[in-house]
Amino acid sequence: MKLKNIYPIAAMLLVLIMGSCNKDNDPILSSNLLSSELSGDIVSVTAALPVVNLGIAGEFAILSKAGITNVFKSTITGDIGSSPITGAAILVSCSEVTGTVYSVDATGPLPCRITNPTRLTTAVSDMEAAYTDAAGRVNPDFLNKGAGTISGDTLTAGLYKWSTALLITSDVVISGGPNDVWIFQVAGPLSMSSAVKIILTGGAQAKNIFWVVASSVTLGTTTHFEGNILGQTSINLQTGASINGRMLSQTAVNLQMNTVTLKIVEAPVITIPTVITTDPLNNAVDVVNNKVVAFTFSEVMDPLTINASTFTLMQGTTSVPGVVAYSGSTATFTSANILAAGTIYTATITTGAKDLEGTALASDVALNFTTFIAIPNTNPLMVNLGTAGNFAILSKTGITDVYKSAITGNIGSSPITGAAIHVSCSEITGVVYTVDVAGPLPCSVINPTMLTTAVSDMEAAYTDAAGRANPDFVEFGAGNIGGKTLTPGIYKWSSAVLIPTDVTISGGPDDVWIFQISGFLTMSSAINVILAGGAQA
Repeated sequence: MKLKNIYPIAAMLLVLIMGSCNKDNDPILSSNLLSSELSGDIVSVTAALPVVNLGIAGEFAILSKAGITNVFKSTITGDIGSSPITGAAILVSCSEVTGTVYSVDATGPLPCRITNPTRLTTAVSDMEAAYTDAAGRVNPDFLNKGAGTISGDTLTAGLYKWSTALLITSDVVISGGPNDVWIFQVAGPLSMSSAVKIILTGGAQAKNIFWVVASSVTLGTTTHFEGNILGQTSINLQTGASINGRMLSQTAVNLQMNTVTLKIVEAPVITIPTVITTDPLNNAVDVVNNKVVAFTFSEVMDPLTINASTFTLMQGTTSVPGVVAYSGSTATFTSANILAAGTIYTATITTGAKDLEGTALASDVALNFTTFIAIPNTNPLMVNLGTAGNFAILSKTGITDVYKSAITGNIGSSPITGAAIHVSCSEITGVVYTVDVAGPLPCSVINPTMLTTAVSDMEAAYTDAAGRANPDFVEFGAGNIGGKTLTPGIYKWSSAVLIPTDVTISGGPDDVWIFQISGFLTMSSAINVILAGGAQA
């Protein structure tokens, strides 16, 4: 198994050694070793090929210098012509041509013949220049691919070169985009076996494919060919062969009941997605500080391209944490925290956002807005706990405990008996108040009157806090406040509240927070509620 891996390495070293010893080696072979058959046709990254300029020759489906022979009936869509040979060498009848037959004299086929030697001379000159250009391109991406035989291959865009003949023995796929270019330089004849097809995929276009052949071209019976043939000698189509493209020959073109179509598919119209609306509008002011920012597109986008890297919210140079979502044709950004008041924010959707066809936005789209200058929330009045405020723990039905807890402050329970207080004195720095002698000793103090008052004050405080109206925040975080920063005010939820990650309560030492929760309050393990800015428990 190790020897199998050594062979290609040894081969490369041998070629490199030979190249260093022999200055006359093919520079193309030396510079493209890794793109040759020795490396399994691995392609190095190269610049995109410029298209070959056909000039006036590009307006012809068939152009030759030595005439066009034909076995009736061929079907030709596009103009044809021959020069400098006389029009009598164009052996195609008008009924076979949808287009114009150009000839250098009056002997071309009637009535479709147009005599225009000047146009033909220019077209032939352009054809020869195009051949010279295409044949002279250097630094091929693929050298001697398949040792001169391509069968069942998929050919990606690039420059191909063969120093021998080229034989196409079974269907070949040319795969690439509508603007990709292929140039095939063939030093010998190009032959295509019968009933073989060249197939275009991925948007590849025949107009961007150039077969530059230094010898003859022969397309077998019932074959189908795609692209422009720039032939230095004859181009021969056997019975029933068809071509989508051009045949530009510096000698003769020979037809036998063929279909020649100059019907080059133009590049598809690419619709570039745009942002058609934003919320808020650009340069909006007095935007609420819990605003969900939205970009709506002109078409459906690829959801995988709408994410935290393509949709951002910035406050100056500081990134705002939040959640990006996409639905329909609208992307949204929900900030993890309340936005600062009177502050400019910039939301941006980048060119990384693409539609379902992979087409990106033409440029980044930015949205600026300013949050409202807050009239401070009316700081809720402190909830009066009365004598209940003297307790760290106060209950009506007892206190259970798994030893050892550490409690700093007074605890008590009423009206239940003190026997329901399952806390030992060693766990308490404070007083245990009970309604009877059943409380833990020696730290318990019997005071049912005080407990009754404290419980009554506790109930009144609950009624007050739960009844506060006009909340500043409703259903904040949809009941999940993990990672949020909570500013002063009244918060109200009609459901349970979950705290799965640390929460920060931020405000001054006199600020008040009231959290009204209709369901459960659940805090995950190892999570903290953190006070910031002087906020007090």
